[in-house]
Amino acid sequence: MDQIIWKKIHNWLGISSAIFLTGLLLTGLLLNHPSSLKKNVVETIQIHPANPNQLFRGGEEGFFRSSDGGKIWEEVPMLYPPQELSDIAFAPEDPEKIYILERWGRILTSKDGGHIWNAVPLPFDPQSEGVELKQLSIGPLGE
Repeated sequence: MDQIIWKKIHNWLGISSAIFLTGLLLTGLLLNHPSSLKKNVVETIQIHPANPNQLFRGGEEGFFRSSDGGKIWEEVPMLYPPQELSDIAFAPEDPEKIYILERWGRILTSKDGGHIWNAVPLPFDPQSEGVELKQLSIGPLGE
């Protein structure tokens, strides 16, 4: 009788351990590869004001441009590519001056049509304040 009880306990522990380890494996994979759960969604797309064949698009997957009206897209080369890009805007007085906004607070600008990028400092840290930024508004002087 003792042997039957220990065998049942052993089987129960083995099955429970297998289920637990499978759960650990799945959650580990999903945490390290979240893109496997969701489709890449384009958050924003903008047409260059002076050249309608030049498009910029961005979202969770990165920041891309097309110079042929959207047939072929290439990633915009940047040292630190934007994460979760939520908006793209052009300065009204200079279409070569581009601004991009990341959802959690980084604003980048390029004065040469998207070749060299610089960060625009903000007076607060949106992420630590729990503020999600969704849209840019550029004034008449590019401010």
